[in-house]
Amino acid sequence: MDIVYKPGFSVFMNRDSPVYVVPHAGPAFETPTSRDENTDTVASLCWMVTGGKMIISTISRKRALGIDFNRDPPPKTKAIKFYPQFVADKGHSELYDFRKKYAWVAKDEHDHKEKSRMYRDFWKAVKKEGDLVVFMHRKFTRIKNYPSIIDIVTYGGSGINMDIVKAALKKINRKYAPFFKRITPHYRNAIIAEEKRVIDRTKSIFGEFDLDKMKAEYRANITGDVNIIKRFADRPVVRRLEKRFNEKNFLSALRNALRKGRPLVTMETIFKGGSALTQKKPLFEKTVLEIESDSFVNYWYPNETANIILELLKIIRSGS
Repeated sequence: MDIVYKPGFSVFMNRDSPVYVVPHAGPAFETPTSRDENTDTVASLCWMVTGGKMIISTISRKRALGIDFNRDPPPKTKAIKFYPQFVADKGHSELYDFRKKYAWVAKDEHDHKEKSRMYRDFWKAVKKEGDLVVFMHRKFTRIKNYPSIIDIVTYGGSGINMDIVKAALKKINRKYAPFFKRITPHYRNAIIAEEKRVIDRTKSIFGEFDLDKMKAEYRANITGDVNIIKRFADRPVVRRLEKRFNEKNFLSALRNALRKGRPLVTMETIFKGGSALTQKKPLFEKTVLEIESDSFVNYWYPNETANIILELLKIIRSGS
């Protein structure tokens, strides 16, 4: 086995393929959720079975402190211009728009040059070997992602034939239905606990749980929660939340919505894989997919999560 420690990431390799890529495994600065919790654990369990290459980020995805390898490189002038704003944490709408598109900010030209080099080396390692590339991400255990417990991204069919994935998911959801049924109460409780954490953090920042008082990123996430609540909850409960949005009505509607549905492995119901496409497009000559596994199953059931992913990869490689 070869291990290479590079600035910003590490590579573990005992054969060419598959290639497991964990771009957000670096340290969690400021908030516990600023890394993709336990995606490295699940990726390593897969890699220990199949062999191949595993590329793990070791740097923070916070723009002023590190690099988000799953975004595009910023122009030098823009990276330097936005650095003071990220350090001061001011102009949140602008910062939100920047984070959606660009991978880092830079203190000066030297900092920009160093981050550019790390970024190029990371993607060079991803592109170098392998005929199957699997990007591993975490999705939050929130109602906005319900009932998907693992979401598979095909990049709109550019990375892999969507029909193959659809057929695979039918088999997987049928096989793992008893497991999903068994963990459903714990999964729902984890969603409630996570939403309470979100509420507490929102109140600590904005003073109250009020959509009108929230900054853009927080408001967008809560709105995503509300949209799924409306899909599953009873109409009287939804109308009460619409009439008066507050913590009590939100949690009441959340609990009501969670009485319906069950965990499923899904395909592009939440994520479409639109980030860093400039870097990923050359990879589409190979088989490429992204796996967004729930932080709940990553932590509590990593072996089962890895087994589900391995089953998917086996079906993909066999073509049936």
